[in-house]
Amino acid sequence: MAWNWRNVPDDRVRFSIAPHLNHRHTDEHEITRHLWFEEHLKGAFKMPRTPQLTVNLSSPDGVPVVTVTPDDSMPIRGVDIYYAIDPHELTRFWRDAAAANVGNRWQAACPVMTLDQPMFAYANVVYDLPAPFQSVEQRGGPERQEVFAISSRVWSAAPAQLQAAGVKATDRPDRMIDDGSRGWHDWYRLNWGHPPLWYAATRKLKDPKWRGPDGARLVFEIRCLADNALVVTFNCNAWGAFQPGKPAADYAVVKELKGSPDWQSVSVSLQELASTDPERPVPLANWQTVTEFSVSPSGTILKDGQKTKVDGKSWQGPREIRNLRWEGGEYPSRRIPDSALSSEDHRKSFNDAIRKSLEQERVERQAK
Repeated sequence: MAWNWRNVPDDRVRFSIAPHLNHRHTDEHEITRHLWFEEHLKGAFKMPRTPQLTVNLSSPDGVPVVTVTPDDSMPIRGVDIYYAIDPHELTRFWRDAAAANVGNRWQAACPVMTLDQPMFAYANVVYDLPAPFQSVEQRGGPERQEVFAISSRVWSAAPAQLQAAGVKATDRPDRMIDDGSRGWHDWYRLNWGHPPLWYAATRKLKDPKWRGPDGARLVFEIRCLADNALVVTFNCNAWGAFQPGKPAADYAVVKELKGSPDWQSVSVSLQELASTDPERPVPLANWQTVTEFSVSPSGTILKDGQKTKVDGKSWQGPREIRNLRWEGGEYPSRRIPDSALSSEDHRKSFNDAIRKSLEQERVERQAK
């Protein structure tokens, strides 16, 4: 999208990009599409200008600094600066760089782990939504919406640019993946209003900063008020992210949860995960090819050699997660590199993803 419209002037185009989704929007981005038509079909709205984003690759400490200057013609709720170091655009995880307000601009340091991979960056400016549009019904339902988001253009730099500018690889792996302080900020969620089918997923485990050590256990804490079962799934090599031309594979395990107002711990090891494909029952050897991690009360597992659906029970009470982390294991001396997509892989990946998205939307319609 950004590449297609790279030469269209800013006064003619706006972007609104949800960071963790390919074929969907979160509410603050979904409503922006409606506002675009309000402006150009009715003349009933004036869209803020595209945020201006610049990147300083020659900072004194060698850490890239992203600066965003938003249009302040409307009240700004906040600014999120995202960056990534993954060349595989369909599965990359967009890191939140924790932007800080400096006068009429927002800035964030964006440390990288290697100079052998490119860097990408963009920003979302979140505005207060004018009252006349707060009750517009969206795809997810009739809930009231208070904000909308406008995105900057996507900036990128090749490894040679980073090296020539004097960027330094200062970032390091981190065993704490998500402490839960920002809720589901680094995840995407589907069917959130339907207790048996809600689904939360993140690509954060694909980022080399949070990729799992060999032999480590994935541990997290969760709260639910009623007895339940949680399907924990690891999608590997989605869209040929690590092994171009080879199929993706899912590995899953069902975890029983006891109803309680207290936090309870869940631990997942490589040994207890099983492939969901009866034709490819090879166990998962390590965490190096995980592209997505998800939790849901529903899902698919392999039972007695056959694919079996796990039907979600009624989930009562808060769906909260915290302290998602790696325990034990050792980081490998060499990791599997991320790969870029070929043109053929692009076409197949998009077609497969569209089919999957349409099937998911069909399930959502039936659930309503």
